[in-house]
Amino acid sequence: MNQNKKKGITLVETLVYISLLALILPPLVISLIRVTRQVSLLDIRNRINTTATLISSELTRDLTESTQIRVSLSTLGSSPSTFVFLDSTGQVVTIDRPSVVVSYSGGNQITHRLRMTKGSSPSFYLTDPDLDVLSWQVDVVNNNASVLTGIRFHIDMATGNQSSMDPYLKARFVSDFTVNLQPQTIQS
Repeated sequence: MNQNKKKGITLVETLVYISLLALILPPLVISLIRVTRQVSLLDIRNRINTTATLISSELTRDLTESTQIRVSLSTLGSSPSTFVFLDSTGQVVTIDRPSVVVSYSGGNQITHRLRMTKGSSPSFYLTDPDLDVLSWQVDVVNNNASVLTGIRFHIDMATGNQSSMDPYLKARFVSDFTVNLQPQTIQS
């Protein structure tokens, strides 16, 4: 008995395998692309939330230790606001929202960032260059006796260069928060 056992793949088997791959691969690739976009979106939203949290904590720490809010030097109640106060060491602190030019892959774009200046030290930015601060408004909070009791902040941030970005990468963050001041903080 001569058994002829040939090993290998037939043309029919190959065509079946290719047909199965053609059916399975496209949905798998599409799912992978969706997951990648979602991860990118979550990364951007996480960065915006982290930036807002850091700004909030920095302002809360500095203002609860401040000695004087310089209302006369600030532009309050409008957007963009400029906010000036004296920190616990007596240094003048200014927070403003200047326009800056940021380079993106599609070209340059004017964006707005929050900037802090403490005394004569160099200014530093509180926001990333690829985040646009759309609105920055600071208001004083007074009690019934017109005594300064707090400072209310409104901030609206979004990813920069939204016109050329993938729609999945567009993110926005809006927050209103109030910092209660210590009784020793005065308004001037």
